[in-house]
Amino acid sequence: MILSITATVLAQWLHGALVLALAPLLAGLLAMMGARLRGRRMPSVLDPWREIWRRCRQRPVLAQTAGPVTRCAPYVATASTWLALMLVPGFALGMALAPVGDVLVILGLLGLSRAAAALAEMDAGTAEGGLRASSRLSVAAFAAPVLLLGLLVLVMLSGSSNLDTIAAYVRENPPGPHVPLALTAAAMLAVALAGALGVADTDSVPAEASGRHLALWRLEAAMRLMLWLCLPAALFLPWGLVPADEGPLAWLLGMVAWLAKLVLLAGLLALLRGRGLPARRPQFLGAALLLAALAAALMFVSTGLA
Repeated sequence: MILSITATVLAQWLHGALVLALAPLLAGLLAMMGARLRGRRMPSVLDPWREIWRRCRQRPVLAQTAGPVTRCAPYVATASTWLALMLVPGFALGMALAPVGDVLVILGLLGLSRAAAALAEMDAGTAEGGLRASSRLSVAAFAAPVLLLGLLVLVMLSGSSNLDTIAAYVRENPPGPHVPLALTAAAMLAVALAGALGVADTDSVPAEASGRHLALWRLEAAMRLMLWLCLPAALFLPWGLVPADEGPLAWLLGMVAWLAKLVLLAGLLALLRGRGLPARRPQFLGAALLLAALAAALMFVSTGLA
């Protein structure tokens, strides 16, 4: 019993360290794939980490009208996104924080991160900051129904809103062929949108940020991108997840499967971004919402709940 608890705690901390280290590398891989698809010179995968490290050694320059919110917001946003990412299953199921890995908890942590970024934009009191904060919150308001509808289907099928329970259910009891097709399409559109907002879009970083505050915002954006890739990897592709109490060898196999899924999803996201995703954001949001609603309707019909 003690060994099992120790293994789950160690797996949880290993997962937290891995997502913190791999998030900027995943952003660099996505940038490299995008440059390759456009026929441009490919940047190094380590460039995001170099930029974060360089910015961490610089002192932030704050506006005269900036208050305590500007100083605290990057730490709150980065910590909440990191905690949300720790709750998403990566290479193992049943880690120490699995009992609190609820869908609503994760969405709440992401909402806290986005609210901190919006408050940081508005704290300086500039018109540009207010417009950027409004744009950030409006996109979140349109994207939230897509995520909730897509997750609602899995919650109804598994009978739980816990991510570990949902992943185990999908792995052991795959639903009908039409439901995962619609769910995957909706999820990939939502992931593509979130990925574009997290890395490609300059609105993901407050305009007034500088120094180590800018480094934290860039790290938060990279972790948010990784979260939107880890969610479909865990919920729609749960194969390769191992029990957290099986030990290091099983963890290693789970990590290989996890990294393979992340690279695959990053490649699909790079293809979507290469086709002009940021310029067609409203169309992608509308299509994702329709597909998520279709998935929910098909679930009700197939299970006889309609």
